[in-house]
Amino acid sequence: MPAEANVRGVPYADVNGMRVCYDDAGAGPVVVLLHEGLMDRRMWEPQWAPFSERFRTIRFDAPGFGDSEPAAADYVLADVLGGLLDALEIESAAIVGGSMGGKAAIDFALASPQRVCALVAAVPGLSGFSFRAYSDEQSARGEAMWAARDLIGLAELWLEVWAPLGADETLRTIAHDSAKTFELPEEVDPPVPAAGRLGELRVPTLVLEGGRDVEGIRQICAKLASEVPGARLEVFADSDHLPNYREPERFNGVVLGFLEEHSP
Repeated sequence: MPAEANVRGVPYADVNGMRVCYDDAGAGPVVVLLHEGLMDRRMWEPQWAPFSERFRTIRFDAPGFGDSEPAAADYVLADVLGGLLDALEIESAAIVGGSMGGKAAIDFALASPQRVCALVAAVPGLSGFSFRAYSDEQSARGEAMWAARDLIGLAELWLEVWAPLGADETLRTIAHDSAKTFELPEEVDPPVPAAGRLGELRVPTLVLEGGRDVEGIRQICAKLASEVPGARLEVFADSDHLPNYREPERFNGVVLGFLEEHSP
């Protein structure tokens, strides 16, 4: 078990030549939390105590986010997840991922089903499935901000699109801290994307949709619910792209109940 910690005292594991920082608390079956794009592991704070009371719970920062080192080149987050599980000597786990993290969770479950006892895809992306989330006007503003290297402005635009119900100080701080990732190597799709392979998923799957999320994400949730064998769909009608943050009590109850049902 890695014992190293960075200068801030955050544990890290060496994964594919990078220091990936994580938190690890609780005991029992393992649950791993993967954060959304422009967030970091702090987005899971409403889940941290309730989950770690019942499971060994791990949350980590994707390369370049939070306390983790950036990747040297574009990377596949599912590969980072697998490397972290290897470093921590974890054979299998339940995987809970939001958006970017949800996409990676799906990719990992397809690539290594024997290592996933349960999958929770919360407002997930989907490799091989593209959609447009920004209006023409928002795209034009984003291009102008990028030309001016206004990274904080880009983070605020992200919040405008993905957190239309508003951003408190915590969300805004995380997004601003993550703004640096706009200039770092990106998380990309695996060579064989998941969009055409959903019928191959053979792990218990819970899909969480935000009723006020962007249309493309809601389309992905519907696709998962119809194509993944046995998938269960829960709609959080009063949530945008952050159901774990908007409706934490319901989110925790639904997800913990599902994880307990499918724990080894």
